[in-house]
Amino acid sequence: MKNIRTLIKIVSLLVVLTGVQIALGADNGKYAVLNCWEKGTYTLLQECTNTLIVTVGKTEAERDESRLLFNWQIEASPEGGDGVQKFKMKLLRVMMRMRVNGREVIYFDSSNGRAKVESLNTVFRNMKETSVTVVFKDGNPTEILGCDDFWKGVSEPTEQEEKVLLSNLRSLASADNIKQSFETLVYLDSSEEVAVGDKWKNSTTIAIPSIGDKTLEWNCSLDSVDDSKEAALANVSGKGRLDFEITEPVKGKGRVEIENTVTYNTRYYFPTMVDSKVYVVHKSEEDAGSGEEVRTSVGFSKNKITVVKH
Repeated sequence: MKNIRTLIKIVSLLVVLTGVQIALGADNGKYAVLNCWEKGTYTLLQECTNTLIVTVGKTEAERDESRLLFNWQIEASPEGGDGVQKFKMKLLRVMMRMRVNGREVIYFDSSNGRAKVESLNTVFRNMKETSVTVVFKDGNPTEILGCDDFWKGVSEPTEQEEKVLLSNLRSLASADNIKQSFETLVYLDSSEEVAVGDKWKNSTTIAIPSIGDKTLEWNCSLDSVDDSKEAALANVSGKGRLDFEITEPVKGKGRVEIENTVTYNTRYYFPTMVDSKVYVVHKSEEDAGSGEEVRTSVGFSKNKITVVKH
């Protein structure tokens, strides 16, 4: 991995010095698909929609829906000789909408309004004033710094519903969750140059509540390359599936299925678009002696990230 990253830097320098607008591998039909950002300013837009449906027997008992939008400005430092690179990020906009069983429980858009819950307004204001640092090592996010400042001066709500909302926001805006968002940028990377039709395998460690870390295997392929623009765009897809069993809080079986598509800019070596679809299902095991109906939880998540270099 390090050898190809070094080669990319050398080729990038030659491109800048000579003014020749070529992509690495254009002559041999092979392309580098890596999370390898050059120094500069970027904007990253992340939009995530989630739906959780809980059924008991054949009756729908609960339906939670949310839509989140984060718009970040990123100042990327050059990668050091030790493979470490840092992003300084400022939040430009945050939008959040949540519904429970069809009832809207929260809506906020920092570009045009305020939340009804004052503690949430404090959080959103802190987010816009906080500089978050993402630390990468050889293209992989390793540490997120600054998220603790989101909660400065935030008073604990007294109403139970507000407590739940704030708890959900703490989870969504946590360092772990931001780190996982950046991890989606490297799920489908290839350690070698690839051509259209090439296939490879990657593995990802994901944390599942009540279970622990599990390994998700990815089947990846370079599907196509759009070379009609200044920088050729490589379209990579990947699929992964993980089956698991849990005992707490409800004994049962589940599975996670993920489909990812990533478009890589093969001139500046960063993913310009990530489109991830996640399907999670957990089905409780029926207790024959209790007469209780089977409880099934199904979650759908769509996460789209777009990146623009300035």
